[in-house]
Amino acid sequence: MSRRKRTKSNPRSREIGGLLLITLGACALLAVLSYNGADATWFGQGAAERDEPVGNIIGVVGANFAELLLVLFGVGAFVLPFVSIV
Repeated sequence: MSRRKRTKSNPRSREIGGLLLITLGACALLAVLSYNGADATWFGQGAAERDEPVGNIIGVVGANFAELLLVLFGVGAFVLPFVSIV
């Protein structure tokens, strides 16, 4: 049985995939909107030098995710979460 037929015959997998995309999009949106360039990330030191807590709503993971999105997509990173939610 091909993968396409299995997906069509099991709509629950599409629902779960959709919920995962919406959740990822919402997390990405929160991470990008609360982005602070002074946060410590993989790409720079930021707050780690001053022993300050990360200011991102999602936390350290959100700070790194927002930094990654901004490095890869630039200003388009603000549009990407909306696309995954829709």
